[in-house]
Amino acid sequence: MNVPELIAMFRSFADVVMPSDLREYVRVPDISTGRRQIMTAAPTPMFKTYQQLLEARIKAIEEREGPAKPGDDILLSVITNGRHAAIDLRLVMPAVDIKRLVPTLGDAFTMTALGQTYAERRQAGRAVMKEILKLVQLQSQGEVHLASIGGFDLVFEGERIGKEGFHYQTLLQRTGATQEVDLAVTVTPLGAISRLGHALGGFEEEQQRFRRRLEEAHRRLASCRSRQGGAFAFADELKEKKRQLREVEEELHEAVREDHEATTQAASPEQGTALDRTGPPIDR
Repeated sequence: MNVPELIAMFRSFADVVMPSDLREYVRVPDISTGRRQIMTAAPTPMFKTYQQLLEARIKAIEEREGPAKPGDDILLSVITNGRHAAIDLRLVMPAVDIKRLVPTLGDAFTMTALGQTYAERRQAGRAVMKEILKLVQLQSQGEVHLASIGGFDLVFEGERIGKEGFHYQTLLQRTGATQEVDLAVTVTPLGAISRLGHALGGFEEEQQRFRRRLEEAHRRLASCRSRQGGAFAFADELKEKKRQLREVEEELHEAVREDHEATTQAASPEQGTALDRTGPPIDR
């Protein structure tokens, strides 16, 4: 996750969670040297769960018929606008990186590693992987510059975990962000150069991907706004159903009343007949 996305994320959730929740859900990296390593932050499992809950709420809102509730409007607009901010910034970055990119295909390949310039891919990859292996064996912490390729720096970033654990990343330092390139110690020299070349060659594809995400975010927000204050889609049908229900209830009440009157009328003649049979008292 890069800094612009991190900022946009905080802005997105600021109105729907308390500040204490932000500290609990998000593990913000410590700012030690103020350099680019602060641009990477791993979200905690709790925050990932929170993101899933928000996505579920958004999906429920979008699938529900009728106008959105005031609270739903706030949730959708805050989160969607936050996505817009993050994606808008990410759209700029690939464009800048495309201009920065120095071709490395074919005979144009050059890479500077540990102060030495290489024109041969295998030698360049061997120098980089040898340095990575050494840093892993030493469990080197912090950031170490490995190489420069295509106009971008490649750095090693190590971190000790507990007493014996160790984790490292190899990162391309891009415009306002870092991009991880998987260079495990088992990767071959040519494999390392191939992975770096693949990362450098994906800027335009990345830009197109973010454009699609931005269009989707705009579509979702427009769909939400079109429903704000709007009438229930089946309001007329619901009104007709209620009218029919009232008619049925009235018919039932009328039937019960008529049945009661008929029962009362049927009982009254029988009582009169019984009285007639008894007749007047006999005068003795």
